Amino acid sequence: MLTKLLVVFLACLVFSTTNARPNDTAGEPIRIAVVGPMAFTQGVNHWRGALLARDQINAEGGINVGGVHRPIELIQVDSNEMVSIADAVARLEQALAAHDIDFIIGGFRSEAVLAMQDLAMEHETIFLGTGAAHGDLGARVEQDYEFYKYWFRLSPIQSEDLGRQVFAYLRPSPSRYDKTWAETKYGLLYWESGRCGPIR
Repeated sequence: MLTKLLVVFLACLVFSTTNARPNDTAGEPIRIAVVGPMAFTQGVNHWRGALLARDQINAEGGINVGGVHRPIELIQVDSNEMVSIADAVARLEQALAAHDIDFIIGGFRSEAVLAMQDLAMEHETIFLGTGAAHGDLGARVEQDYEFYKYWFRLSPIQSEDLGRQVFAYLRPSPSRYDKTWAETKYGLLYWESGRCGPIR
């Protein structure tokens, strides 16, 4: 999923990829920080997807930006966000200070991504969220667009909708749609998801 999103984003960013041979790549690289908990599956998969996308794009000559072919360069940022929010912010800050980063992609734990979001916005760096689902990540853009305009959540959908999806896939048998079950917290959520029929 991350691979597809990264490829689509970069293609949209410059409107086209080039058909030039890899040897024709001449411009400054586009530097993308891939941030995630690299000791955990989520971070490992962020990184693998980004490597695959980079290799495919660079094999085609990079990105054509105003006639200049620019390769993709990745900077791995092990956020350690599953263990420490402070580490996540500090490590992203170190990467931003050490590299001329054009984009940030990744993040998983909502609490850490909320903190990293603020840091990225202070640096006016586009941050493509690919794992955190907290509703405030998007709500902040509505509340203070000028500050948060560099934030984009590519996936997943927000947390409230994720909860509804769980109940949508449970599909209890029709015999469970009785009034007693419907009045439970789970019954109401399932009903709100639009997946159950009339309550008997």
